[in-house]
Amino acid sequence: MSADSSTPVRRSSRLQAKPAVTYVDEPTLEGAPPGVASSTSRRERKSPAKRPRRSVDANQPGDSPKQLAPKGRRRDLSRLVDMPLDILFEIFGHLHPHDLLQLSRTTKALRSVLMRPSAVTIWRNARRNVDDLPDCPDDLTEPAYANLLFDQHCHFCVKARVMNVLWMLRCRACRACMKEHFTTLFDVLVAVRQRIPIAAQNPMISTSTMVPMEYVNNKLLIPKTVAEELFASVEACKGDPVALKKLEEERSHAVTVIRASAEIMMDWQARQAQQRTMDLIDLRCRRRKQIIDRLCDLGYGEDLKWMTFERVEQFLEHPLVKQPKELTDRIWNNIKDAMVAFAEESRVERLMRERCAHYVNRLSLLSDLAVRWLVRRPLWELLPTIADLSHYTSAFLHMMNFPRGMFFEAIDTTPARVDKAMNDAVVEWKALMLEKLYDIIVAATTPVPSSSNAPTNDSNSQASSSSSKTAQLSNVAGPSNAPAVPIAGPTVDEITTLTLSACTWFRCTNARCNALLTSTRTLSHACAHEAPPLRMHPESDADDLHNAYVLVCEEHPWNLSGDKVVFDVAAREAAMKVVRACGSDPARTPTCDRALNKARFVCSLCSVDGQVCVMAWKRAVAHLTAHAKEGRDAKVTCLSKRDRRIVRALEPPRLIAHETCVYKMYGCMRCRIGPPMTLAQILSHCKDEHYVEWPDEEVDYALHPDADTEPGVPAHDMYYDASLFLTPIRR
Repeated sequence: MSADSSTPVRRSSRLQAKPAVTYVDEPTLEGAPPGVASSTSRRERKSPAKRPRRSVDANQPGDSPKQLAPKGRRRDLSRLVDMPLDILFEIFGHLHPHDLLQLSRTTKALRSVLMRPSAVTIWRNARRNVDDLPDCPDDLTEPAYANLLFDQHCHFCVKARVMNVLWMLRCRACRACMKEHFTTLFDVLVAVRQRIPIAAQNPMISTSTMVPMEYVNNKLLIPKTVAEELFASVEACKGDPVALKKLEEERSHAVTVIRASAEIMMDWQARQAQQRTMDLIDLRCRRRKQIIDRLCDLGYGEDLKWMTFERVEQFLEHPLVKQPKELTDRIWNNIKDAMVAFAEESRVERLMRERCAHYVNRLSLLSDLAVRWLVRRPLWELLPTIADLSHYTSAFLHMMNFPRGMFFEAIDTTPARVDKAMNDAVVEWKALMLEKLYDIIVAATTPVPSSSNAPTNDSNSQASSSSSKTAQLSNVAGPSNAPAVPIAGPTVDEITTLTLSACTWFRCTNARCNALLTSTRTLSHACAHEAPPLRMHPESDADDLHNAYVLVCEEHPWNLSGDKVVFDVAAREAAMKVVRACGSDPARTPTCDRALNKARFVCSLCSVDGQVCVMAWKRAVAHLTAHAKEGRDAKVTCLSKRDRRIVRALEPPRLIAHETCVYKMYGCMRCRIGPPMTLAQILSHCKDEHYVEWPDEEVDYALHPDADTEPGVPAHDMYYDASLFLTPIRR
């Protein structure tokens, strides 16, 4: 077939409109047959000849070697638009709408191709690449729709990471632009009313249905451009009611259409967010499983299998495990040391738990037996804890001392036998605790013999009870060469009278607490049961027992270390002052004396300038003790019955806030463990932990034995006007 009869080659109109590129340095092909393009043709452009490389002699003066250009030519996509449109459209149709949007912003040529009306098929094909994406609304173009959905920039100031989309307003806006480019619905309503004549305001048009708006920060916002457009439309009606009604119908219909499409887009966004969340969860689960598999390959499978709930939570929340990324070999090499260290900690904890498993088994059985009995007792009653029963009572201590390899599955007994055993154990525990308190008192009040040249030290008053008793016996027995005379110990009545006396006060040695305690409160004080942390590397049977107490009971037996509480001699002197001021005998007045609890006392040093400092007796003891430690001698006065009635009538309103949020007085009847809490804390505890919205006293919570004070009794100083009282104050 000849060249003249051949089918002409398809040419793009855009390419024909461009001028042909001619290289003047090259001659055209002469004698070429018809139909063969010359070297000046656009399709067969010939690249210019390379310039010869010139060598530079480094020895020549004045010449410096130049850096040679790299081989090859730098390529770009500037000639991408020269491709036929059908090929471009096919390529661009496989992109994501956001990628297509970014591509249109690279060069003017690409923008002219992608933004022309004929390119709408590209955007539609790209939109189909996104799952479940709604169709483009009629009031938006395809590029504007993609910009609204995927471009996280403010549409006014181009600020990045603006995640909140105003779907009804078809835009994104940062906080600053919301203040600048938006107005409130109230301002729009006022402005529209001013633009309508009074004669045409009856009936008034519904302006709120004529404009799209978004609820942001408790305000209905409208773009200022939309508001100005509405103002212009209203003014164009010139007060004609028919025209205004028609305008209202048209704009209300348009807003209804916008609202329907906005709801569709909001639903799609919610589904996308949910899908994104599920994808992240799936990634985290795969990464977690991959880390566990790699640790198991290193020999830590058994340690990971027996992790505790707390350890599992730590593993799941570990920053290297929680990341939503696939675990590659490179990433594993980066996090391997940290993960192996975590697995080593799990191994140490597993070995520690295996070592004390026999003690954990026995304490768990004891807890099951004791809890059934304890739940039937009032919370305010002074009772031993599970740790106290296992350490200070003979029956349960015998069970704790069985050989290490012996484990118990269950104790088969009747409720009657459990009640009898628990009652006997409580009686034994109370007697033993009173003896221990008595020993602490004797150790603090008995002088320790020392040489005359040795310097005195106040810490000698805190000697151990055994040393104090030995000193007592040696002083009474006489010289060491004399025959030993047996000395009868104190009777039970003497021990009970001394330990439960109103003048017997102890102090917590915890620096964070330092509370002044009566004898009954001392036995239930939380600091006296506080246990040190777990010993992760146990070396003895005592370490195993300590770990078992922490794991099962979360506390130690009372004053196990022997230094949790001490007898306060200064508080005893202050208490004797208070008891004498009340007219009672310090040697015979117990802590629970009713007359002492009803009395109110006045401090002479703090009652000045027409104000009287009034307090209850326990607070008075702590108050006078503080003055004594400062070296100040304070006199205390007991108010008369008449003045006491005035004070007790004025106290309840002033105690509401303290009994609610200050005084720690209450404990949970369901948990029955832990220190006392304020009323607000116990109500929140019952709601959060036990799902009780309205807890009842004596059912869900009750007065704690370690309470700061009793209901209706202030635990702080209260000041009143001196004119209210007739009792003379001792100075």
